[in-house]
Amino acid sequence: MNCTAVVLQPIFDGTTFLMLISNCVLFVFAASGNITMFLILNRNMRDKKRNSRILFLLYHMNIADLIVTFEYLPKEIIHTYTVGWYAGDLMCKLCKFFDIFGIYLSANILICMCFDRLFAVTCPLTTLKGLQRTKFMVATAWFVAILLSSPQLFIWIIASHPCDKSFTQCVSKDFVRAWDPRITLAYTFLTAIETYFVPLAVIILCYSFIFYRLRTTVKLHIDVQNFHQKVQVPARKQVSSNQYIDKMAKPRASAVHLDNLRRAKSKTLKMTFSIVLFFIVCWTPYYTAVMLYFFRINLSVSKE
Repeated sequence: MNCTAVVLQPIFDGTTFLMLISNCVLFVFAASGNITMFLILNRNMRDKKRNSRILFLLYHMNIADLIVTFEYLPKEIIHTYTVGWYAGDLMCKLCKFFDIFGIYLSANILICMCFDRLFAVTCPLTTLKGLQRTKFMVATAWFVAILLSSPQLFIWIIASHPCDKSFTQCVSKDFVRAWDPRITLAYTFLTAIETYFVPLAVIILCYSFIFYRLRTTVKLHIDVQNFHQKVQVPARKQVSSNQYIDKMAKPRASAVHLDNLRRAKSKTLKMTFSIVLFFIVCWTPYYTAVMLYFFRINLSVSKE
């Protein structure tokens, strides 16, 4: 490499300054919001009356957000300011591990939430088993997140600039031709599948089944209500007052329950559409940019 023809190292310019300010502002908002949520969830978790499966899941989702807030953002702020990487090889590997670990854990907890809502509709009476099942799903989510994040410890290394050995960066091995770029590309695809496509598919399938189950239940209650309407209620003179009230109360209770089911069905449909829409809007640009980046790197290496 002709060192006189290249810039030895990146510089702290106006664009870098804007990135630094943006990350600082984002950190302040993320930290204040997630800490507040953590305190609220922690207080409610101690209250046995308020404790529930969904609260338990939200608590672990908040932990995943805290990992991103207090590991990824401070690291990016410091790295943006220093431009180079001066924390050593071990911190390089650990930081990259927790970078992806928070995303994996968040995606896995989201999947657990979908299954929990599905079980709540299909098995509403298994409360005790439901709590045990939720704890097992969360433990599995943590284990899978740790397992799938482990390759980061082997992918990222410290590398020096070829023209300035004092300037180091935390880079993937394919960047310095230490191994085939297709390995990193394959792992990136795995990450995209597990944190984007799998949660999206689970959200659509689970909430579609919930909507179908509610729709079937509503149809069943409508049929029962129509059957009651066909049956003539005896005149009040022929029955006692208590019997008359009981016969009239059942159709009314059924009508109220049917109205609640219709609202639940409508709410489920709107919730499904909102979750899928926001999930796609928030994550699609990120994974599109990541895929284009690695495709560009892989293409340039292939040409060489």
